[in-house]
Amino acid sequence: IASSPRLAAQSSTIPDTAVAIGYSRQFTFRSAINHVDYRVMVALPDAYETENDSTRYPVLYILDGNSELPIAAETQRLLHLGRPHSGALHDVIMVGIGYPVNTYMQTFRRRENDYTPTPNDSTRNPKGCCNGPDGGGPVFLRVIRDEIIPRIDRDYRTSASRGIMGHSLGGVFVLYALFNAPQLFDSYAVFSPALWWDGGVMFDQERAFAAGRTDLHARVFMSVGGMESDSLMARPLQRMAAALQSHGFRDLTLESMVFPDEYHGSAVPAEISRALQFLYSPPASP
Repeated sequence: IASSPRLAAQSSTIPDTAVAIGYSRQFTFRSAINHVDYRVMVALPDAYETENDSTRYPVLYILDGNSELPIAAETQRLLHLGRPHSGALHDVIMVGIGYPVNTYMQTFRRRENDYTPTPNDSTRNPKGCCNGPDGGGPVFLRVIRDEIIPRIDRDYRTSASRGIMGHSLGGVFVLYALFNAPQLFDSYAVFSPALWWDGGVMFDQERAFAAGRTDLHARVFMSVGGMESDSLMARPLQRMAAALQSHGFRDLTLESMVFPDEYHGSAVPAEISRALQFLYSPPASP
C-alpha cells in the first residue's frame, strides 16, 4: 500500500536507534577474581516494575548470554500466551552472562576457558575444536558465586531459588556446578553438553559426586539435537542422564530429550522453550 508523500517525508526524518530488549538492562564489570571483562544482561518479568509489585523472583543464570539471553527472555514472554492461568509459567529474572563483544564468534576463546572444568588433553579433542586456553571453570564458578550473584541479589528482588542454563561447553559447566556446588543452584538446563571434554572427565566427577549421596534437591533438564554426533553428543548425554537417574536420589526431578531434525546450533531455541516449561511450570494438579 503506497503511503502519502507527506507521511513518507515525516518517517524519513526519524533517526535509527539501537534495538533493545524490553524490561531489560545490562552492566559491564571487570572481575577482581580472574581479571576478565564480563557483560551481564538482566531481563525482568513484565510485572517487575508495576505499581505495588513487591514479588521476589527466582533467577535463571544463562551462559553465552550475548546470544541466548535474548532468545530466553522473549521465549518466556511468549510462553505466557495461550496458557490457562493455572498453568502459567512462574515469572523469573533472567541473567545472561556474556562478554563485551559484538559477535558470538568473538566469545569463543573466552568461553572455552570459563566453561571448561579441566585443561583438556589436546590429543583427545574432536578435530578442529578448541584451541584456546582452557580449564578456567573452577575460577569462573567463583566469579558467579562471589561477584555476579551477590550483585544481582543486591540490586533486584530475588528469591532463594536459582537456576543455571548452558549449551555445549556451557552444558559441561552446568554439570560441573551441579557436581561441585550443588547448594548454589536448584534448577539446571544442560543443552548438548560436550561430554567428550578431557576424555569424559565429567563422568568421573559424576561418580565422585554420587558416592554416599542419597538426596539431590534439583530439577535437571538435559537435551541434545537428533542430528548431532551419536558417539560424541547423543549417547554420552543419554549415559549421563541414566547415571543420574540410577542413584535414586530423593528430590531429583530429571527430564532428558532428543530433538529430532535439529543439530548443535538449531536445537537451542527449542531446548530453551522446553527447559523453561520444565523448570518453571507450576506443579500439576492432583
